[in-house]
Amino acid sequence: MSKTMQFTAEIIEKDGLHRLKMSSPDYFQTRIQKSPLGKYTVTVSDKKLSRSIQQNNFYWLYLGLISEETGNSPQDLHEYFRSTHLPHRYITVMNKNITVTGSTTKLNKSEFSEYIKRIEVETGVLAPNPCEAGFFCGKSSCEICNKDIQEMESARVDYPESESGDSEVTAF
Repeated sequence: MSKTMQFTAEIIEKDGLHRLKMSSPDYFQTRIQKSPLGKYTVTVSDKKLSRSIQQNNFYWLYLGLISEETGNSPQDLHEYFRSTHLPHRYITVMNKNITVTGSTTKLNKSEFSEYIKRIEVETGVLAPNPCEAGFFCGKSSCEICNKDIQEMESARVDYPESESGDSEVTAF
C-alpha cells in the first residue's frame, strides 16, 4: 500500500542557485526518517488555493457518515450537495445552452469549509472533528495534532544545517 506525503516548500534563489526551502524542515525530516528505504517519486507543483487532498478525503469520510444516516450512497449525496450548495454556471456547447453544476475542486480551503457547514445544517449530521478522525489540522492550538507532532519530534534525527544555517536542498 502506498502512502502519500505532502510538504510545502518555496523555491528561492541563493548564491545564483535555485534552492528548495522547506516550510517545516523539522516535520519534513521526521517524516522522511519514519519512511522505509526505497525509491520514491517526488513531484513539485504550484501551490494552489483549492481545497486540499486532505479536505477531500475528510469530505468523503463525512459523506460516508451521512450515508449511514440516510441510506443514500456517498456518490449520490455528493451529486446532490454539489447541485444544491454550489453555484451553477451557464455555458454554450455546440450552440446549446446548458447549466453546469459547480465542482468542489474549484473551492478554496475556506469555501470548502463553508460547504461542509452548509451540509451539516441541511442534514443535521455533524462532521467529525478532523483531528479526532485522523486528519492533521496544523493548528498550533490543537492538542490532538500537537501530541502527534511531539511524538514525531521525540523521534527526530538532527541533520547538520547548511553553511547559512538554513535547511535547504540544492536543486540539481
